[in-house]
Amino acid sequence: KQWYQRRVRGLIEYKSQWSSAQGDLHEQLKVAKKEAKESVEAKTKAESELEELRDKVEELALDKEMAEEEKECAELEMERTREQYEEVKQELDLMKEEISSGTGGVAMDNVRVKQ
Repeated sequence: KQWYQRRVRGLIEYKSQWSSAQGDLHEQLKVAKKEAKESVEAKTKAESELEELRDKVEELALDKEMAEEEKECAELEMERTREQYEEVKQELDLMKEEISSGTGGVAMDNVRVKQ
């Protein structure tokens, strides 16, 4: 009879320990599921942000390309304007020279026409 009572007490204690361990494992499983869900959400968010950044980089690359093209056009226009300026300056210098030397001929006619 004592053996039976000890055996019953041992089984009751074992059941209590098993129940406690099962509760701990259940709690750990809940925590692990929650962490897994948070990890999936974080991964999804990171992927979304990465895609947004890729789009932004692509947009910036296009903007840079357009800016470079505009710069090239502006440089060409500036060079043409510089050439025109030099031509007009040379004509003006020639006219000034003709006027100051009194041989104004064509230069004087141009001055009269423009007035």
